[in-house]
Amino acid sequence: MAALTEKGFQRPLYADLLTQQISRAKVLFGDNIETDEKTPLGKFIRLGVQDLAEAYEELENVYNSIFPNTARANSLNRVAATAGIFRNPATAAEQQVEFTGTPGYTIPAGFLVSGNGVEFHTEDSASLDDSGKASVTVYASETGKAGNVPVGAITEIVNPDADVESVQHVALILAGQEEETDPELRARYHAALLGSGSTTADAIRAAVLRVTGVRSCTVIENASEAADASGRPPGCFESIVFAPDSLDDAIAAAIFRAKPVGIRAYGATEVSIKDDSGYPQSICFTHVSNLVIYAKVSVLTDDNFPADGEAQLKAALSTAVGELGNGDDVILTRLYSPITGIPGVRDVALLQLSADGNTYQTTNLLCTPTQAAVLPEDNVTVEVKAYADG
Repeated sequence: MAALTEKGFQRPLYADLLTQQISRAKVLFGDNIETDEKTPLGKFIRLGVQDLAEAYEELENVYNSIFPNTARANSLNRVAATAGIFRNPATAAEQQVEFTGTPGYTIPAGFLVSGNGVEFHTEDSASLDDSGKASVTVYASETGKAGNVPVGAITEIVNPDADVESVQHVALILAGQEEETDPELRARYHAALLGSGSTTADAIRAAVLRVTGVRSCTVIENASEAADASGRPPGCFESIVFAPDSLDDAIAAAIFRAKPVGIRAYGATEVSIKDDSGYPQSICFTHVSNLVIYAKVSVLTDDNFPADGEAQLKAALSTAVGELGNGDDVILTRLYSPITGIPGVRDVALLQLSADGNTYQTTNLLCTPTQAAVLPEDNVTVEVKAYADG
């Protein structure tokens, strides 16, 4: 039975293989041979057919592993790598804190603080000013979304120091991300291929998306002879990139290789790189800022709702919002699916969103191209009520 045809790989089903093997048995032993599942020969045939069916399933997996739409895990990594696309690893959250202590004291690199059970560390030393304060960026000691604690959570000094009195959590600088999923990698792969030319907005976007660690990119042109509504000067383009600051040089190089000659690369972040002749070139782009949002949800549940159902619900909502790129609005109706996907959730009585934690709404939250929505699990308030039939 041929599996590889002009239409691709067509996996034979168990029933088809069984019919084929029974027909062969009758050719060898005669039409009157018993092949019922209760007979010795019938059992033997079915044992072989089961193994053969499983082998065809593996062959199908091997066949599918060479195509981006069907490849998975490491196979997808290898397919994407042929186009210069590599899976984004998990990243650690960056938070801004303010230390208070003895004026002039230098806080060493590696100083530990914590909040909500997550440790954060400084990567560089920092000196307290004359008022005994210093604003410092701290990094989560574990990658992923665990470090996306709400503002105000980091208050504990792990290793007490007589010259450091307190730490105050000021802001979330960059949300931590989980490892890029297969659907996210496929989407980035296809977006990069669509802009495989040069000097166009799509080509610039594709070049930036090939930089490992970039989550999303939007390129906006102003081809007019006057500044646009967002303040972009005439005859320029702005690349709005969702990526950590550590990738600035790589992003600037990608933009430079793809941009048109003589057209200004506009943005809030400026990077100087050298061209092939050794001359410095100024490349600008804009980093995406996090729009930290809040959610309130009330669910009606039955006896199948697990003991950790609230935690699962918070994680599901946080993940759903975290998959959005820059400029993607938070669509309220799309958040019902991850909620109802929790076992035991029979209905969603209330779902509200907020951009400040004070004013909640039952409508979508809009993001500008320079914003990406982030929903920390601690920003989700859950109310659970029993579902009543009838």
